[in-house]
Amino acid sequence: MRLKNDTKYFYLTLIFSVYLVFCSCEANALPKFKINTDSLTALLGKEITKEVFFSAAQALYNADSNNKQYVLFLAQAYAQSGDKEVSELYLYKSLLKDSLFLPALAFKAAALLDSEQLYEANQLIEKIFLYYPEAGTSFLLKAKYYYAIGKWDEAKNFSLQALAVDENLCGARILNAMTLMKMDEYKSAVTQFQKCVSEIKKNSFQLNNYGVCLLKSEQFSEAATVFKSALMIDNTQPVFYYNLGLTNMNLGEYNDALSALTKVKSIADTLSEIDLLMAKCYERTYQFNTALEAYKNYQKRNGKADVSKNIMALKATAFIAKNWYYLIASVVLAIIILIMIFRKKN
Repeated sequence: MRLKNDTKYFYLTLIFSVYLVFCSCEANALPKFKINTDSLTALLGKEITKEVFFSAAQALYNADSNNKQYVLFLAQAYAQSGDKEVSELYLYKSLLKDSLFLPALAFKAAALLDSEQLYEANQLIEKIFLYYPEAGTSFLLKAKYYYAIGKWDEAKNFSLQALAVDENLCGARILNAMTLMKMDEYKSAVTQFQKCVSEIKKNSFQLNNYGVCLLKSEQFSEAATVFKSALMIDNTQPVFYYNLGLTNMNLGEYNDALSALTKVKSIADTLSEIDLLMAKCYERTYQFNTALEAYKNYQKRNGKADVSKNIMALKATAFIAKNWYYLIASVVLAIIILIMIFRKKN
């Protein structure tokens, strides 16, 4: 959820004021001054922008650079801003203060997984599991590792164990949903995604995953809503439009489907299947000539595809649609002739 302007300005003013007061204090007066770190720490737990997070983390670090959690906040802030090297530096400083600081170890393990350093990640996760065998974070990291190497059963089981320890561990619930999606257990995945909608509502890719599970579960109206939400966040992803187009086709909304599929072609015209889907939409909206061209484009781009029957049927349909009055007249004339012949014989 995006912060309202007045709330955002309040937080920025709070951070800036604290920072100014802190900087204005003389070195020998610092022990007498106590920053309101609780408010800033609580702020970092909220859904805020990267800029606000960075400002709050910087203010906390300036207040107490020996606090391992504040150092970690700054490492996370730099990671969010894309400065990996500086992030690793502050992460190193945090772990220097406490080599078994679980949040810092978990952050490092997640970073190793993201950079596909799977061996190093697994070594660190085993260490974390050794020292924190009952922590939900430990189970979650195990689940993430198994997900990264494609072992879906293990990923599913460890994510469920993480949720058994802490049912509010949303990262575990999202990972469980993604694992169920990989296992084609779409209805179960939908249930898990529904429980953490508030956490994924600003993540376009997770919304897309949720939408795919709804689509596969034949909950088409709900899927369309979710895909539209994903596109409101990021309208540059062709796969989002593709999924929306497919959903609209299942809803029988062929004009809307055409609009979405046309957008796919305008962004990245790499899938020949788009021509086939568009041909079917044109056919359903009685745009027979355009449908015929789309079928031909599909066959041209995909040499192995055989849509000759579709093309022949469409040509026949187009001919009938264009010349229906002649056909009716011919049928009526044939009936009249038959009646006349029958009467003559009698």
